Amino acid sequence: GKIMKDIVRLMRPKHWIKNMLIVIPAFFSRNHWETQIIINLVIGFLCFSFLSSVVYIFNDMKDIEKDRQHEVKCFRPLACGAVSIIQAKITILLLIVSIIALSWLLCSRISCIPVLWCAIYLGINAAYSIWLKHIPIVDVAILAAGFMIRIFYGASVSGIEASSWLCLTVMSFALYMGIGKRRNELKQTGSSSTRKVLQYYDLALLEKYMMIVTTLGIVFYSLWAGMIVDNRWVIWTVPVVLIMIMKYEMILKEDAYGDPVEVLLSDKVLCGMAVFYVSIMIILLYI
Repeated sequence: GKIMKDIVRLMRPKHWIKNMLIVIPAFFSRNHWETQIIINLVIGFLCFSFLSSVVYIFNDMKDIEKDRQHEVKCFRPLACGAVSIIQAKITILLLIVSIIALSWLLCSRISCIPVLWCAIYLGINAAYSIWLKHIPIVDVAILAAGFMIRIFYGASVSGIEASSWLCLTVMSFALYMGIGKRRNELKQTGSSSTRKVLQYYDLALLEKYMMIVTTLGIVFYSLWAGMIVDNRWVIWTVPVVLIMIMKYEMILKEDAYGDPVEVLLSDKVLCGMAVFYVSIMIILLYI
């Protein structure tokens, strides 16, 4: 019982919420909800969720000693000893077998392009874990690239082309979240933290970066809402997005480490706003 709970915790299923980005290209293309596409998206979601869990476990194994010195990460299953290295390796092996089976299923149903995106995601995350996370700017760019790959993966799974404006919007907001995470880590622990890259950053610089990418994100979203979507009411979702960003920033200021998933799930009002936004979009696009 307890060991199973700890292994599930090691896989970080809470973070699978990020993989909902896979559905975005199909969601905004409206008339592509055939049973075939829904099944492909479910398989794709599971496949990518297992893949991201492999990355999390690999990172935790690699950073086990650093995590033990961290005031929050020391409670992770590997760092606190709830799960052994052997059990973590067996979990990775089982997840990889599941990923191969699901990818094979996707290949037989559509094409092997989703598998290529999985390989790219795995490749850049391995490079990040081993080397790139110590290079300033590149570290947050890789975090944003993970969000972008989810969009491209979702597009290839559903056989729909993702809008360029939508991709630029996701990229900008992903950079905003990544930089926000670094800002909070720097504020919390200073440049002497267990994360080496923080010595290259300072708070004023990160605040400036956040302002740039937020502004760009809002501009890109407005362009997408006004020009790409053939519904003149969608442009009025821009104020909703603006208010959500303001609320996110308010919670981010209070949050110790600024993890996007923790920030979103920690606040009922922000969760409510996200549900409200999705509901409006469903009404505008489908009803």
